[in-house]
Amino acid sequence: MRVKIFILLFAALLYHFSAFAVTLSAVADSFICSYSAEQNTNFGTDDLLIKNAAPSVTGSFSRKVYIKFSLASLGATAVTQAFLNLRQIAGGGDAVSGTQTFHVYGLNDLASGENWGETSITWANAPGNNTSSTYGMSAQATLLGTFTINGTGYSGNLIQFSNSNLINFLNSDTNDLVTFMVTRETYDSNYSGYIHTFASREDGATGPNLLLETMSVVPEYSSFLFATLGILFFVVYKKGISGCF
Repeated sequence: MRVKIFILLFAALLYHFSAFAVTLSAVADSFICSYSAEQNTNFGTDDLLIKNAAPSVTGSFSRKVYIKFSLASLGATAVTQAFLNLRQIAGGGDAVSGTQTFHVYGLNDLASGENWGETSITWANAPGNNTSSTYGMSAQATLLGTFTINGTGYSGNLIQFSNSNLINFLNSDTNDLVTFMVTRETYDSNYSGYIHTFASREDGATGPNLLLETMSVVPEYSSFLFATLGILFFVVYKKGISGCF
């Protein structure tokens, strides 16, 4: 019985990992626009605009959002929970009704153009963009999931996107850079249709962020100390048992 208790204690000490929460702000964000006159225009210092006008609408102004984060500060940690947070602000255009569905994509690790610039990204050069689709992305991107907004939503509305795909995407990254693309699937056949708008990083605390719960994959120094003491104790304990026999 004493041996079993010791083994459990030793295992707990050896595998004692540190867990903590961290919030990462975006290091770059922008939207891109499909309108022919703006396909080479950069919007890196503007708020984040999303719209999906039906292809039949003359002069379609469909927009997609790009958000980049650096994971360098996480070090040797594994993400156990993750939320991509977006704060909605007042948009423009004629109101829409019903459920509006948005897609969240992740740009594949080490994809060409992953180190895109906030002040240079456009519809024509954005990595992962399917330039022939108003809301779809190319094979460089992986669909992580969806979220919805009822109609136009409201200013101050906090969108928290979270699922296992997001966690796996973050843990699979190899170069400490991740990019998310957000598009609206729901078509609006109105030329002056509503544009859903989210605060950009230029808006400060309301800008996009990643709220993460992480666990160190390297034991704390105290864990190594406890493990060493545990080994010494085990050696002494084994010799004590041997002596009894």
